[in-house]
Amino acid sequence: MEGLNIVIIIAVLLFVRLGIRLFKNYPRSED
Repeated sequence: MEGLNIVIIIAVLLFVRLGIRLFKNYPRSED
């Protein structure tokens, strides 16, 4: 089960990094 937990953690970290990258790419024209 440890291997599965590691895979889940890596997937979450990659997803978070991708989300942050997309968030930074969008211009803040809401203000």
